[in-house]
Amino acid sequence: MTQQLQQANRIAQLRERRAQRVRREAKAAELKSAAAAQQAHDVYKLEREQRENAEFMLLSNPADPQALLWRQVSDQKCESASMQRADAYDALSEAREHLLAARTQHERAAERADLITEKAMAERKTEALRRETIADEAAEECRQ
Repeated sequence: MTQQLQQANRIAQLRERRAQRVRREAKAAELKSAAAAQQAHDVYKLEREQRENAEFMLLSNPADPQALLWRQVSDQKCESASMQRADAYDALSEAREHLLAARTQHERAAERADLITEKAMAERKTEALRRETIADEAAEECRQ
């Protein structure tokens, strides 16, 4: 039985290590997604500022075809940046969900390892008590 518990303990330790690795990878992905979301937000702010500048140029000189073209291009770039920012925020949300799941998996693996360790310790104590009882009985027989 002790060999089975040792094997179960080893498996639990391996699961816990794997859960730790998954958690680290999830955290790294979450940080990478956060950086990408921040970058997308910065690009969006820049494109929005460019669009406002183009709008001002068009209002200043409505007959200028270059100003109209600049505004149209700025509108497209701003819309594209907005979509990329939304995608980045979605990816960040998914990365955070994955990190939460990895944390939960890690906690469960640690709990399993603790339970297996406790079971092994209880088995060792039981075995030691059994041997002690046998030794006491043998000593009692010798005395009689």
